[in-house]
Amino acid sequence: VFIAIVTIVVLVTQIGNTTEAFDSFSKKLKTRNTVGGPDSYEASGPRELFEIVKSVNSYLEFERSQLSKRAIVLSGVSHDLGTPATRLRLRAALIKDPEIREKLEADIDQMTGIIESVLTFTRYNSAQFTVGWFVRAQQYKR
Repeated sequence: VFIAIVTIVVLVTQIGNTTEAFDSFSKKLKTRNTVGGPDSYEASGPRELFEIVKSVNSYLEFERSQLSKRAIVLSGVSHDLGTPATRLRLRAALIKDPEIREKLEADIDQMTGIIESVLTFTRYNSAQFTVGWFVRAQQYKR
């Protein structure tokens, strides 16, 4: 009877520890910020949890890579569209008919606004990524 009670206590303790390890990782993952979050996660617990954490870390690396590539493409395209927009603005100024000129300038203003929005977005995301990396690097120095 004593051995059965000890075995039950050990099993319940193991189950509790396993549950706690999964709960802890789940909470860390739920509170993760997209920008400035951890580069990877570590876990202690059963092998299954290690496999899950390994998969999540792999996904996070892939996600960071894709976001970085997308920001570079968006920034490049937006920057490249700025020159033709400027050229169009100069050409629009030469149009004699004020009604047509104003309509064309309004379209150019809208297009330029979109370009600036994309550039601002990519600059912000790039800055957030850099700040997040810098903050984590400073934490490791301590």
